[in-house]
Amino acid sequence: MENEPNTKYWLINESARLRQPIAKDEQGAATNLDLGIQQVLDALPFYVILVDADHRILLANKAVRQHLGVDPQQIVGEYCPKMVHGLDRPFPGCPLEESGEKGHAVEKELFDPKSKRWMQSAIYPTRYETKDGRAVFFHTVYDITERKQAEEEKEKVQTQLLQAQKMEAIGKLAGGIAHDFNNLLAVIQGNTELSMMRTDEGDPLYKNLKEIYRTSLRAADLTR
Repeated sequence: MENEPNTKYWLINESARLRQPIAKDEQGAATNLDLGIQQVLDALPFYVILVDADHRILLANKAVRQHLGVDPQQIVGEYCPKMVHGLDRPFPGCPLEESGEKGHAVEKELFDPKSKRWMQSAIYPTRYETKDGRAVFFHTVYDITERKQAEEEKEKVQTQLLQAQKMEAIGKLAGGIAHDFNNLLAVIQGNTELSMMRTDEGDPLYKNLKEIYRTSLRAADLTR
């Protein structure tokens, strides 16, 4: 979904045209959200919620049912950390907490140990406030597990390729060393043979020359 980030920014801008200032009922649920933006959000394949600065859910799209297993309307007014993560407080590194502190959009890749899936979680501040003055944030979450797996596979292949290139380089180096070593052995063998031809077999030196020659042959065998 390469166009998702642009889609989300467009939705934030479009909401300024489609929606009236948010009012909330006694339970904290949004009561006058424009139907147009709801229909746009419902068309998205990843889940989207509007949440206030106190982590209360104001709106949720249909994709929430697939990802969280609950009806979108049932979570409106609920405490987001409790409803989504089963926690009584925001988890460490919560994008909404960070966005509220820094005043800008926050996007994070998070691993969900429960589902064993990678998620792209993003929070975008809007210009809206609830009726009681709490800032409103646009929150999107979509599954990036396939992308992460593809990246891991690519990294694995690159590692294997690098290892193969290293082995190839080592092989070439070893081949070059073996070639040079054989050239040196050839010189030793040739000169030893000439010395043996000029030395009487009864001479003690002949025995030493013969041993040098035999050793050079064994050394040549090692490089083959």
